[in-house]
Amino acid sequence: CDSEIIVATSPLMAPVLSDHYNTSCPSASQAQMNGSFGGDFNALSTLYLPLINAISDVLNIKQVPPAESICKYEDPSFAGDTCTLSKLGYRYTGEYWQGMALSPLYYASQFAEMFMLQYVGNVTNWGFGEMSYTQLTQLYQLHTQVMAFGTNWWNAQRNGAQTLGYILMTMEQSINGEPIDGLYPGTVKDKITLLFNHDTNLLYLRELLSVEWLVKAFDLNVASTAGALGFELWKDHNNRRYVRVYYTAARPDQQRNAELLSSANPPSIAYLIIKQCGDYFCPYAKFRAIVLDIIDTRCLEMPLKGSIENLNAMLSSSAGSCDDDDESQWKTTTIVVGVLGGTLVLLAVGWCVYRLYRGSDSVRTRYASVASSHGLQDDERGQEMSE
Repeated sequence: CDSEIIVATSPLMAPVLSDHYNTSCPSASQAQMNGSFGGDFNALSTLYLPLINAISDVLNIKQVPPAESICKYEDPSFAGDTCTLSKLGYRYTGEYWQGMALSPLYYASQFAEMFMLQYVGNVTNWGFGEMSYTQLTQLYQLHTQVMAFGTNWWNAQRNGAQTLGYILMTMEQSINGEPIDGLYPGTVKDKITLLFNHDTNLLYLRELLSVEWLVKAFDLNVASTAGALGFELWKDHNNRRYVRVYYTAARPDQQRNAELLSSANPPSIAYLIIKQCGDYFCPYAKFRAIVLDIIDTRCLEMPLKGSIENLNAMLSSSAGSCDDDDESQWKTTTIVVGVLGGTLVLLAVGWCVYRLYRGSDSVRTRYASVASSHGLQDDERGQEMSE
């Protein structure tokens, strides 16, 4: 099908797709960073010491002359005979991509991430040939923890609120059938929106929505290559709308082997429940209220900020007039006036191909999973809900 590719540097999309665009809100402070886990970095290094030492062993840095070692680079006064990653100190930087600080955990995580990228990229001598696939997945926990520190709540508001707002307003635009200021022009009738971002963008959304995911062969809450966070907007036969959220990713071995993904060899998928909603299929009105409550509008950029503030004001003025899930409520607002067959908003990192298959029955819809190649996932509720 025909599709338009929008460059991320366009004025409207840069705040949505960048993982560090916003300057209206401050990043997490050092006190906030420390308070997120207690601030004892020695305890943090001790917790991950076996994995940090395993990285040192793979690099064989104990045998590197001090003048050429990472220890000498980090600490010019280092004069020891043996350098290990665990001997590196802690220094707060406030950089989200460093997990907010330089530390043994951060340095080790960089090598763990590199080894994983070598593996999924089908590099022959990945990890210098010094580890097994099982060891690799264990070492990748270092990268996952650093990313968790860097995508904390305050950074998620600063850098992720625009993305979450864009997803919500894309659904609003699809429902009312009229363009919304702040969304890319000409997208009113789009059934699928693909946003290609960094792994940090997915983790900002995870933090804001307080969701957790686990897919095969990865640790908890990994935003992997060939992974995607999806938001689906459904409508049932009574014209009630629902949002379903999921995370999906191809296993590392599927990526390495460039396997064709299908119903016989699917990517892993985890359907998620937003805690404030309490159901896989969250009523759209409730989802909208949850997102609007989460977003700090001070962290938004115009013109999307103005559209979201107008929506907030409109909903506040009509609160209590009728039930949020009632179709007549939507018809009374100026922003929601149309009837939608369905839409899906997909936030993706890495590379993916998304395909939509429609069965002969007009009610049944099959949604493809997203991964590095073609994926297909039959929806169990397809008999009940239309696209």
